Amino acid sequence: MSKFWKIFIAVFVLLVLAVGIYYFFNYKKTEIAPLTTSEDLSTKYPAAATPLPDENTVRNWKIYSDPSNIFSLKYPDNIIVNGSREGAIQFQIEVKKISDLVADSKTAESNKELLDKGSVGNLPSDALDVSKKVISLDNGKVFSMGYLFMYSGNSCSIALKRELVFYYGENQIKISYDIVDLTKNLSEDYLATDKDCQTKIWKDETGFFKQISENNISGDLQTQYNDFDEIIKSIKIK
Repeated sequence: MSKFWKIFIAVFVLLVLAVGIYYFFNYKKTEIAPLTTSEDLSTKYPAAATPLPDENTVRNWKIYSDPSNIFSLKYPDNIIVNGSREGAIQFQIEVKKISDLVADSKTAESNKELLDKGSVGNLPSDALDVSKKVISLDNGKVFSMGYLFMYSGNSCSIALKRELVFYYGENQIKISYDIVDLTKNLSEDYLATDKDCQTKIWKDETGFFKQISENNISGDLQTQYNDFDEIIKSIKIK
């Protein structure tokens, strides 16, 4: 065999080996490389979103730091956290061990598992179906996803109650936000007078939710509704 062919074969073998080594290492790297947090969320929770709060809105808001050191959030300075139930806004924050929820502990465990699978879980029967959704918190740093929904009212009253629930380790965090005295702020398009209760009740709560969720309700009521969204977006997981 001539010297030329010996060199040619040697170069060819080295080239094949180089290609094989390159492919092997890059294939293995691609195969085992972990997904980033955002990729995890987009794959497992395609509907999840982690928008940032409107800084112009929350800039001068108060900061609430959870005593159990799980999270913090911002909220308007005209409402009181866990205050009396006499104000226009009733804002409650509850952090409890799932095991301490007694009768509700099994529901919480079930909801935690369902949230891990991207489902909103078992919500109260008066929660509006159109308002139920799974969300992400603090750019995806969640321990079980959160869900957000709005209550409807009972037969002799109306209510606008928004609520977020999420899980951190063995803890359930519930953030409730009630807007009271709705009859003073709502159009007659959404209300009816009940002859038995002699008070205003819902006539079209689904239509109302659609309008307010699309920012089509004017005045303080729309602002109060939007404020809860900004509160949730301001949550920081520690």
